[in-house]
Amino acid sequence: MCIQGGASPVMAVGALSETRVLKSSNKGEQTLKPRSLASSRADPIDVAVGERIRARRRLLGANQASLAAALGLSFQQVQKYEHGVNRVSASMLVRIAEILETTVAKLVGEPPSSAPSNDVLILVAEPDAQDLLSQYAELQSEHLRAAVLGLVRHLSAAA
Repeated sequence: MCIQGGASPVMAVGALSETRVLKSSNKGEQTLKPRSLASSRADPIDVAVGERIRARRRLLGANQASLAAALGLSFQQVQKYEHGVNRVSASMLVRIAEILETTVAKLVGEPPSSAPSNDVLILVAEPDAQDLLSQYAELQSEHLRAAVLGLVRHLSAAA
């Protein structure tokens, strides 16, 4: 789509995303290019998928290097997937699911039904769940652990 702006035409690209103007040496033309929103922050969906990949990998006791080797990638690429910096393609997601012995649906967070799930990956993907688990794991006293569990059960029942 061409937009006339003053004396120079401007090409609009990516109407749904933020744009920026780049100068061209071609007869004063300027082109609008979509600004990469990923450069400023990771997409929340990509982050959630990456967290589920990381949770499943850890559950199986694998490290990033072993998953990367099975996929034919560098461990840095797996790290980027797990942090949501790089998007996981559909074909790569299928390969990751096969290696991690799970389904693509579980990695993307699709619950099997409308009933509340007891699937560990889905539960751990909840906001702050990993932090809660790590803090709980640091408690040495069985009495304190029982108290925390009782408190959480009470709060859950009240909700």
